[in-house]
Amino acid sequence: MSGKEKDTRLLWVDVETPWLGPAPLLEVGFLLTTAHLLPISSISATLYAPSSLRDAAPAEVQEMHDRSGLWKECEQSVKDAVTFETEVPGWLHQLQVAPRSIPMCGSSVHSDRGWLAHQMPRVEGHFHYRHVDVSSIKELAARWYPDLGPVEPAPQRRHRVIPDLADTLDELRWYRRHLFRTPPEVAMLADAQGYRW
Repeated sequence: MSGKEKDTRLLWVDVETPWLGPAPLLEVGFLLTTAHLLPISSISATLYAPSSLRDAAPAEVQEMHDRSGLWKECEQSVKDAVTFETEVPGWLHQLQVAPRSIPMCGSSVHSDRGWLAHQMPRVEGHFHYRHVDVSSIKELAARWYPDLGPVEPAPQRRHRVIPDLADTLDELRWYRRHLFRTPPEVAMLADAQGYRW
């Protein structure tokens, strides 16, 4: 990527936490895609959390992360946010993602940015200040196109970062298909790679 060429790729982020207030991160994931939402590369880590953190979490969160297997993986992990923060810049450099060149993308991504700013500030600082938030499109679609119907396929909501990012991309592809114009060549490329448009 040359210095004068705008990077049109998108960098997606998702985190899993034990509750909504300040708390250690349990899992963090990043996914780089083309401008047309085709995956390029991803990196994620399950971070160490003692059993006492699980015990302090709300019952519904305990059950949610028990079902996904996240609590067990966190208890066995030897990695924390500080360690993972040292790995992500190398991944970004390998993919030629220049600092502050790509917006932070996700679903209700302002929340993810807050978590990263607190616990992985070096990584948060690599993102552009702008966001691409699928939740905003969802809220506008509900108000502007109330007869549009539900997103298909429905998000799985597995509460694991990479599968949840895949759901977010599927959701945005659906909105693009129904609310925005998709160039035929993009739809053909996506179909060829197995992504539904």
